Amino acid sequence: MQLNNQAIKDNILQSSTKIRVISIDIDAIDILPMAAKLSVAPVLYFSTPKQHIEYLAIGQWSINNNQDARSLLQSTDAPLRLFGINAFNANDTSVDSEYWVLPKFWIEKQNQAWQIHIVADCRNQAPNDCWNKLDQCLSALQSKQLIHVDQSYHQVSHHPEKEAWIEQVNQIKSIIQTQSVEKVVLSRQTTFTFSHKVHPFLLLKDVQQKDNGVYNFCIKQNDTTAFIGGTPERLFELTNNRIESDALAGTAFKPDGIDVEKIKQALKTSKKNIGEHHYVVAFIKDQFNQLCNNWQVSEQRSVIELKYLIHLIAHFSGELNQGVDWLDCIQALHPTPAVAGTPRNAACDII
Repeated sequence: MQLNNQAIKDNILQSSTKIRVISIDIDAIDILPMAAKLSVAPVLYFSTPKQHIEYLAIGQWSINNNQDARSLLQSTDAPLRLFGINAFNANDTSVDSEYWVLPKFWIEKQNQAWQIHIVADCRNQAPNDCWNKLDQCLSALQSKQLIHVDQSYHQVSHHPEKEAWIEQVNQIKSIIQTQSVEKVVLSRQTTFTFSHKVHPFLLLKDVQQKDNGVYNFCIKQNDTTAFIGGTPERLFELTNNRIESDALAGTAFKPDGIDVEKIKQALKTSKKNIGEHHYVVAFIKDQFNQLCNNWQVSEQRSVIELKYLIHLIAHFSGELNQGVDWLDCIQALHPTPAVAGTPRNAACDII
């Protein structure tokens, strides 16, 4: 990647703005292998299905909790983006439950157009010091380091083991029969031991090549810790004052040799799966009633087909009430019954 460093430096040194974003068009890149070579941290990646949109955020000026992130975005006219995650339980101090990174720069792909956005944060430092730190971080893009690509594993273990897992499921079924909760989503930890060092971005690249129909993310906090994943679910998306969200629940597998249209029809008429989907639809309706002054939902039950699975889905859209922002939407919608259960607070307490 070729950048005019002198022009970037001059832009920063000549500006009196405390936070400035410099946007530059760049050539297309293979973004995940490039991310694997970076020697800086943190590095955060996000993509939409089919990778029509991709983001790679590199380095950090600051790591913010929810309220600090909100204040930062409200205090500047610069076109900033923050990248991060929110845990289910914000009271769990053992994890970074509120983690929003103001990066030193981010690379962005919108359809087939690529840009790099360089963030100059001069709130607590001189512009020249800001540039020196940016220059060190930008130089990491020129790395010629070779990466070992063997991502095979040789050992798998589960926690809890099968017997304990069955017991947990039976306990939840007993609780549901008391009608104190209607649904609880349990999780089971699987540990893979790899033959060589794991490169999370290369691992995610391999996953994308097998099924690129979902949202993907990778959050590399340091050289030893990363969080990767993929999901067909979009919690919400904001464009100006408009919100969109998907109610996705109810699942059918796609076995080889089976008529997919028959599977779709069976899924649409399955009492169990319709019930699973109804929990999510009803929950989002309740939250949109609080968040929006007007909203719509696709009433006709439809399906989304992935490589191995088919899900029921309904699309929501609406106009946010005055004063409602992204943080209000996170707090209202996360987690949905699809990933926690219902009623939400009771399900989260059990989890």
